[in-house]
Amino acid sequence: MKIPEDLTKEQLIRDLIGLREQINERERLEEDKNRYLEELNRTKAMYQGLFEFAPDAILIVDGEGHIVQANRQVERMFGYTRGELMSVEHDILLPERLRERHREHRRLYRAEPCVRPMGTGLELYGRRKDGSELPVDISLGPMRIENDTVVLAVVRDVTERKNAEETIERLNKNLEHKVFQLEASNKDWEMFSHSVSHELRSPLFTIDGFSRTLLKKYGDKLDVKGQEQLTTIMEAVKQMRQLLDDLLVFSRASAVEIAAIPDKVDMEKIVKHAYEELKPLVGSRNVQLEMKSLPVCHGDSSLLRQVFVNFLENAIKFTEQKEVALLEVGSIENGDEIEFYVKDNGVGFDMEHKDKLFNIFQRLHSSDDFAGTGSGLAIVRRIVEKHGGRVWAEGKLGEGATFYFTLLSNKCYLP
Repeated sequence: MKIPEDLTKEQLIRDLIGLREQINERERLEEDKNRYLEELNRTKAMYQGLFEFAPDAILIVDGEGHIVQANRQVERMFGYTRGELMSVEHDILLPERLRERHREHRRLYRAEPCVRPMGTGLELYGRRKDGSELPVDISLGPMRIENDTVVLAVVRDVTERKNAEETIERLNKNLEHKVFQLEASNKDWEMFSHSVSHELRSPLFTIDGFSRTLLKKYGDKLDVKGQEQLTTIMEAVKQMRQLLDDLLVFSRASAVEIAAIPDKVDMEKIVKHAYEELKPLVGSRNVQLEMKSLPVCHGDSSLLRQVFVNFLENAIKFTEQKEVALLEVGSIENGDEIEFYVKDNGVGFDMEHKDKLFNIFQRLHSSDDFAGTGSGLAIVRRIVEKHGGRVWAEGKLGEGATFYFTLLSNKCYLP
């Protein structure tokens, strides 16, 4: 390179410096370009990997409906090789019976492309190479490539979901049938128990009446043993009548339905009323009732009162042998439930037999020791279950018992 004679040394240095800066700038641009290409290649590889190894079948379809790209899941799902699918109309992956309808959907979609599921509310099916069909979900999304708009279709095999839905539907139908049978059985039981209770009353009254007449008019002609046997008959009739009364109450508790708009029940108030109702059982005994704070709840007030009547009656009865009977009524918030309890310091029970407590006519103590038919707790269980709750008991022989029932906390207002 010829250097002009009139170029000064200073100018030459400045030109050399400028040239060096231009070279450095080009080197920086080249480095940026290389970094950009590396990043581009990494991004391309990442998206290629996402496309290729996605769990769903992915197709790219051009504006004319031809397949321009497909991932390996398409091959697995439909049985075609990608070579067989390239540039072929994507209708090949649809059952013939759906192709005409699909063309209309495609026309509407091209008029207003957007990201959305295909055929919302429709049963969609794909067609494999061997002609078999499979249920699918399809999501569509438009993409602009150069001057053409292509559609990205994501196809998911929902065979397992469909099978699960069919299984659930079948189970639901079976459950509905069993519920129908159970309701019919319950109605039959209610009619039977109601009928039996009423039909047996008449002969029982007859037996009781004639027994009393015999004892009154001819008692002096009977020896002691005969009088005792006649008295035993009368006691058995009395017990039978009580059993029938309890059976009627039980069947009514089973038949009653909770009102669509339930009562607003002040639980403290109904406990007080229940205890007042049971005062004759207390008599002159030293019975101390401690009542904790109770919430106001929604339910059937008369039925919930019956629950406390039965629990408190049990507590009073099974503390007869105590010099001082201690009763406690309270509630505990436990997640989405409110647990109500009635606790006593009576004879208690063996937890080994706890499952028998709430069955009709089941007793853990002899009727000679404690009166009753064993139906009160079964009635409680029916009432509580109708309110969506549950019942259970805890106890220990000689150390008392605690009886629980629950109501949903969203039906109660804690104080």
